Amino acid sequence: MTDVLRTQGDDEEIRAAIAEAQRRLPEFRRVVEEDSHRILPVYPAFVKVCVDSEAAGAFEHVWLEGVFFDGTEVGGQVVTPVGGDPQLKGGAKVVASATQISDWMYYEGEVLRGAFVERILMRRAGIEE
Repeated sequence: MTDVLRTQGDDEEIRAAIAEAQRRLPEFRRVVEEDSHRILPVYPAFVKVCVDSEAAGAFEHVWLEGVFFDGTEVGGQVVTPVGGDPQLKGGAKVVASATQISDWMYYEGEVLRGAFVERILMRRAGIEE
């Protein structure tokens, strides 16, 4: 089970990291789209989107894998399920506006790219990369 880390909406460091993820979104989109044309993907990619969870009664940030872009939308399958929300169970397909992206990451070999918010949360939890 994944630990849930809560942050406040007024957390300036997190808000700045989300802004950086949005600013650099074209870089991530290019990597995902180039990789989608390969028989075997080279860059495992994940995107975190902010969605409204009726079951949780709050907005939740969930990681998706199998990332794809379609116009102004992004989608994939839920990696981090939200307990009790059937719309956000593991493996569920989610499609959201690209404006709802709060983080993204991919691996280039052994190097982690992106993960702007995730790096902050790991540091605060005392987890080394």
